[in-house]
Amino acid sequence: MYLTRKGFLWIGGVVTCVLASLHWRVFTKSEKRETFKFLTHDGKLVEVDGKHVPMKKITASKQQLVSWIWKEQRI
Repeated sequence: MYLTRKGFLWIGGVVTCVLASLHWRVFTKSEKRETFKFLTHDGKLVEVDGKHVPMKKITASKQQLVSWIWKEQRI
């Protein structure tokens, strides 16, 4: 197979485009923002950015839940 200058430039351009697209797909960081909805003490629904929410799950005990409910009802 005899490769002409035009064919060589065409193949070089295709290879360059493929490598550039792979580089772009691998090394670009997606700006996917995750938000969470929380209910405040006064009953308002707020959205909080995911970077401010710790990902470690913390569960409340039954005693903490009961004391929080009763504390809110006394006010």
